[in-house]
Amino acid sequence: MNTTKSGMSTLNALDRVYDYVSGFRIDYRRLQIGRSIIAAAHLTVIVFTGTGNIFAPQLGLPDFPHCDSFSQTASLYCVSPAGNSWNNVIASVVLVWVITGFLPRYSSILHWWICLSIGISWSLPDGGEAVARVITLLLIPVCFGDRRICAWSKHSRYSRVGIANFVGFVFIWAVRIQVAYIYFDSTIAKFGVPEWVDGSAEYYIVRGSMFGTSGPAESLVLWFTSQPWGTILMSWGALALEMVIAIGILFSGSKVIRRIVVICDVVLHAGIIALMGLWSFGIIMIGSVVVCCLPLVKREDEYEEGIPESNSKSIDQQASSDVADGARQGSGDELTHSSGTENHVRVVET
Repeated sequence: MNTTKSGMSTLNALDRVYDYVSGFRIDYRRLQIGRSIIAAAHLTVIVFTGTGNIFAPQLGLPDFPHCDSFSQTASLYCVSPAGNSWNNVIASVVLVWVITGFLPRYSSILHWWICLSIGISWSLPDGGEAVARVITLLLIPVCFGDRRICAWSKHSRYSRVGIANFVGFVFIWAVRIQVAYIYFDSTIAKFGVPEWVDGSAEYYIVRGSMFGTSGPAESLVLWFTSQPWGTILMSWGALALEMVIAIGILFSGSKVIRRIVVICDVVLHAGIIALMGLWSFGIIMIGSVVVCCLPLVKREDEYEEGIPESNSKSIDQQASSDVADGARQGSGDELTHSSGTENHVRVVET
């Protein structure tokens, strides 16, 4: 009897895991939004920055791009003999292709190659390039299971549970862990700097010679940070936002948490862009967080308009309820789960 109960408990646990993982869709349009934001970040740099500035010479180093090591020779700027200007055009075409959403399973591979090429060949990367090439690499297995012609199109109302769902689920979590680590590491590292601990860091940052503030808002920012409460608010506020983003990414099970994470990230990086001018870095991080905030458990009300979220159940809630009473439930737009060994879950798109 105990063996039978243990076996049933194991089957029920596996059943819930199956329902949870199979609720993930690899063909979210929100995934395409994140990929497009990352591609747009690099595209803006190519469009608005001269080739001479992208490959600016550095003291004591030969001219860029460098094509000496094995990894460097894989760069577009080393493989193609077209020259830096034309290679930028090639990179722009690929980035535009990513934004259009056409054949995402193939564009994801070239997107990673362009990010790799930019990261190892441009002479003055701002940090976003390193993040982009890791995120786009992790998204290749996710996108490769997407067989749609266009990633902007709406997927079927019914989920096809297969290996692509499970692979996508695993690699989206890999993206989440990577991005959450970036924000955790950034926050924790700042606690080792006295100026961040006492709240005066932003006073010195905005007055720095390299990344100091400038432009129309300069006088306002300098006045604001000259006030003790102003510089503390900006310094500790940045730490709080980074910590909220890091924790929220790992615990973004609800729609409210996901929205809070995205809003905090936009506020944080919009402030960095306004104060320090790190445009591509900020946009890449925003796109990465959008990818992290994909819902991993689908809700019926996310597809049907006008139905409040509180009136529907998540997949694992519905599954455990049905396993408990052993009855087939629901009709129409409700999720159904049969008793016994075979389960059928209908999953609907956001």
